[in-house]
Amino acid sequence: MVRSLERPDRWLWVACAGSAVIGFARLAALVPAEPHSAPPAGLYLGGVSVAPERRRQGAGWALTRVRLEHAFSDPDVDRVWYFANARNEASIQLHAGFGFEEFERPMRFAPVSFTGGVGVLFSLSREAWAAGRVPA
Repeated sequence: MVRSLERPDRWLWVACAGSAVIGFARLAALVPAEPHSAPPAGLYLGGVSVAPERRRQGAGWALTRVRLEHAFSDPDVDRVWYFANARNEASIQLHAGFGFEEFERPMRFAPVSFTGGVGVLFSLSREAWAAGRVPA
C-alpha cells in the first residue's frame, strides 16, 4: 500500500507480478461540497485498473479485498461505497461478489460522466462484510 503524502484521505494499492506492475486501485474519502447532496459522504473504492492481458486472473479481486480490509479496519466506517456505469458489467460482477448492493440509480456526481450509460451507486455495509458474505 502507498498512501499519498499530499492527500491523507486517499490511498493507492499496486498489484505486481514479479517486478511488473499489473494493476492498481484507489480508496478515497469523499465529503460532498453541500450537506445532504449526492453522493453520500464516506469511503469510496476508486477505479480498479488491471493490464488487459492479466484480467480475470485475480488481481482485481485482490485489490478490492485489500481496500475493503483497510476501510473496515477503521471502527468508525459503517459502509463503503463505489459507483460505476451501468454498462460496466465486469466491475458490477466483481463488486457483487463482495456483497455490494445497488443503492441508487441514476447516480449523479458532477465531475464524472457515464458515457453511453447511467451511473449506479453501490454500497457494502460493515454488517455484510462481517457476516462473511465476502469470499475468502
